[in-house]
Amino acid sequence: MVETAVALRVQGLKKSYGDVSVLDDVSLEVPGGQCTAILGPSGSGKSTLMRIVAGLVDADAGRVEVLGQVTDDPRRRVAPEKRGVALLFQDLALWPHMTVRGNLDFVLEARGVSKSERRAKGEAAAEGAEFPASLLDRKPSEISGGERQRAAIARALAQQPRLVLLDEPLSHLDPALRATLLLELRRLREKHGLSTLLVTHEVGEAFALAQTVVVLRRGRVEQAAAPRDIYERPRSRFVAEFVGRASILPATRGAGRIETPLGTFSDSGAPAGAVVAVVRPERVRATDGGARARIVDSVFQGDHWLWQTELAQGARVLVRSTSPAVPGQEVALTADVPAFVPDDVECRR
Repeated sequence: MVETAVALRVQGLKKSYGDVSVLDDVSLEVPGGQCTAILGPSGSGKSTLMRIVAGLVDADAGRVEVLGQVTDDPRRRVAPEKRGVALLFQDLALWPHMTVRGNLDFVLEARGVSKSERRAKGEAAAEGAEFPASLLDRKPSEISGGERQRAAIARALAQQPRLVLLDEPLSHLDPALRATLLLELRRLREKHGLSTLLVTHEVGEAFALAQTVVVLRRGRVEQAAAPRDIYERPRSRFVAEFVGRASILPATRGAGRIETPLGTFSDSGAPAGAVVAVVRPERVRATDGGARARIVDSVFQGDHWLWQTELAQGARVLVRSTSPAVPGQEVALTADVPAFVPDDVECRR
């Protein structure tokens, strides 16, 4: 059953270091039993936000609530260990001098679990994370990276947290293992009904794990929406380019229509003012008719080829195709209705 209560509510968070504003009026929510991902480039404020929620950093202004309990506001600050929050860092932070069982015992003891119960509860947490029982008496240095990841997840589960904070949890793993553990994290969240806040710069992680994605830019929320809406209906050029390949094309408005190098479309739903068109490679096709273009390059991507084409007007367009193309080859292109976003001068490349 899907939880409906709000597990985490952040309102108007601000944080500066000297003259540098790191967070500027950030607000977001994590619905109970769901995952919200904070996505953004380095320096956007992701980790600072996570550390404020965990209680490791004080905010300058704003309010944080965990399951209705105020943990941060101008009048109070709840200690990290009393927030019911488990934080899984990118470096995992397993105590290296302890065995995996010792790591589990430590957090269980901190929870007040009696010595007689710790073994069984530790093993249950390990089983929940699918960590092999045969490895419980080994130290972190004696197990693989994937096993250390599962041990860290088991330690988080042992805390029975009200909220799990994942800070770049898969960043140090190879692609194959990352893909496996990505599915495992999603399964665990669904199985245990974990409310989760994920911080990442990896778009694939955010889209795979989260019901809501919050894109940060320079300490401000650029857009917050479901992953598909972030990808297909970005609100800014920055979001469009950050979350996936896109061709950004000039657009001219007039009489309820928007003219682009790939065709003319209705301006229904487009923002007011000057706009540019966002065209994803999979939304462009080579056809018998359409805008004339020349193949500049064709790159094999495993399950498709990515063409780089140049239109007669000079605009470059990326095309996802099931077949290769030869540089210099002439093609005709048509596209689905693009997303239109404000023409942000700062984002122009």
